[in-house]
Amino acid sequence: MLFFGVVFFIGCDEYISKFPITERPNSEISSELLGRWVSIGICNESYTICNYPTTKIELLEWGNMEYLLLLGDDRAVDSKIPYKLWSSKINKINYLNLYPLQQERRDSKYFILKYRIKDDFLEVKPLRLRNKLVKRFDIKLDFKNYIKENQIEFDGFFDEGGPVFYRWESLNWKLINELSISNIISIKNDGKLVDKDSMLNEFDKYHLLESKPSKQDYKPSTSYLIESMDGDTFKILKTNNTLYDIRDDKWYAKIREN
Repeated sequence: MLFFGVVFFIGCDEYISKFPITERPNSEISSELLGRWVSIGICNESYTICNYPTTKIELLEWGNMEYLLLLGDDRAVDSKIPYKLWSSKINKINYLNLYPLQQERRDSKYFILKYRIKDDFLEVKPLRLRNKLVKRFDIKLDFKNYIKENQIEFDGFFDEGGPVFYRWESLNWKLINELSISNIISIKNDGKLVDKDSMLNEFDKYHLLESKPSKQDYKPSTSYLIESMDGDTFKILKTNNTLYDIRDDKWYAKIREN
């Protein structure tokens, strides 16, 4: 189950190492990595095309040099798959060691990653086999020494098409619905046309929620009827703090201003 989770997270054909690059963390936590992240996939249904949240991860501090990575869809910590994560710095380049906490200690396995963050966008690059990295490192420090001497070659083994994640707070209405926005021709409130661009900009101030808010958060509400080029219509219910997209049964909360 643990390794099924890793495959779901970073894909297949990953390099599995008997040892981490370095046994103990040697750099501080990067605060920009902390928080809740989600990847989005495309759902193509008969009534809509949308971006839909798929894999969810959460990165928490474990001491001041390591991370606890939780992989799963549920809010409860005990229902998520836990991993220990720490960085290994070689020649000023940071790599990440991923270690499933619930695996048997005698059967220790490590997954090696790199990452890139830009604003609220996280790209993860797993180390792949690809029939290239055939050498196995069965002695402690062998992995680190190999990287120090062959870093350009080693960096070429990371997958350029790794998974991409967004911070939950950045999943606004526009991002989730970007594939269908160009199909919208009119928006009405109480039967009267409203300015489409202004209204779409207003919807963008709301980010996706994982679950339905409490009743006091979404009543009373203003109803907007949206019509698309293909003749379909759907409603959005809006308050000061919430947005409910009836079309795909998604709830959004008002983005907090800094």
